[in-house]
Amino acid sequence: MPTIIRHAQFAAPPEVVWDHLADLGSMTSFVGWGPVPGIVDVRWENDDGFRVAAIRLVTNSDGSRHREEILAAERGKLLADRIFGLGKPGSWLIAEILDTFELSERADGGTTMKRTFDIRPRSALAVPLLAVAAVAFGKAMDRHHAGLVVAFG
Repeated sequence: MPTIIRHAQFAAPPEVVWDHLADLGSMTSFVGWGPVPGIVDVRWENDDGFRVAAIRLVTNSDGSRHREEILAAERGKLLADRIFGLGKPGSWLIAEILDTFELSERADGGTTMKRTFDIRPRSALAVPLLAVAAVAFGKAMDRHHAGLVVAFG
């Protein structure tokens, strides 16, 4: 399973960063890269609002859709979700993706973020292709984090 790990530094405190990451409206700041589409719309599946086990319905810039289940939520510290139900062609290769944001406060009051993106393949045959796709996912994450740095100053 390809795992992508990225670190980022933000001037804002962890609670502010976490609130942004948890906000549906802010999710469109993920603009994608290459074959990895950006996010254009997000809604709660059952209008439940944010909570563990809630599911977000995501529409991507290429017209595809997927779902995201909130797995863990500790404001200012941890946010984890499971991305699943990907449309084609992603569904041919990917069973699910675990996306984890770990936040910690720096001495200056800013935030250090560690983001781990675990891609779970649909089969062993998909692993070599996912190794190549992981490069595009990493670039999309880098682009997203650069935008967050600008947003948080």
